[in-house]
Amino acid sequence: ESQYHDIEVALNVIYRRLLGVEAKTASVAVWHELGVASVATRIDAAALKFRNNILSLDPRDFLVRRVYDGLMNDSKGRGSSRNGALFLENLASEANWPGPLKKPAAKKFVNELVASRRVSELADGFKRMSTLRNMSNWAEKERFGLPEYLLRTCPSSLREGRRLKTKFRLGCHDLRSSSCRMQLVRNAQCPCCESRESETIQHTLFECSAFTKERNTFLERLYELHPIARGLSPEGHCDFLMSDDLSHETENTVYRYLIAISRLRLGILTE
Repeated sequence: ESQYHDIEVALNVIYRRLLGVEAKTASVAVWHELGVASVATRIDAAALKFRNNILSLDPRDFLVRRVYDGLMNDSKGRGSSRNGALFLENLASEANWPGPLKKPAAKKFVNELVASRRVSELADGFKRMSTLRNMSNWAEKERFGLPEYLLRTCPSSLREGRRLKTKFRLGCHDLRSSSCRMQLVRNAQCPCCESRESETIQHTLFECSAFTKERNTFLERLYELHPIARGLSPEGHCDFLMSDDLSHETENTVYRYLIAISRLRLGILTE
């Protein structure tokens, strides 16, 4: 189990670098954004396929099947081989594996199991971590694979904006509502205006007076592309812009806005 943990930690470092997010970003959020399962889930899936392959063999022709049957039938058997066989049987029982399946059926069963585990892990993360409250509203929970906005080719000049969207979606970013939770600053109050509001994503993008000019320019363009967005509340605007899938043109407009706000904010903080 400790080896699994070490593998998970190493992979999480790689995953976070791929996404360009902070080291403290919740692992379950990173897994979901990349459309991957945890190491434990993938190991269980591989073990179930291995067991199914063994049970699909004819014991008259294959020694490995006869050995496996012998391990399961010998109640006095001990050692790593016996324990391994018991592990596989218990795993199959927990997963409600129906019996020896042909390859297409086995693949389908394993994929459904992995998808179910991913949804369950994500739901548990949403319950345990307040940092994922926004993600629970913005991300498609049963998606498998990358979200549409990460699948698209992004111009190099806008990749900073895409990284900012990812950070916002995953709940670990430079705004004080996030850094305060990580105890990097004393309070979450917005440093860019005098409202004394918490520096949340919604406040920064759609309420902070320091960015009124840039916001008005962005909204004018957004409403040209999506007239229906005029009726959205600040919360509704966030839900719309941080979703998995916007049109390519809208997405690029969002990235430009995020970059502009980020640089203006940095300028205010370093004055």
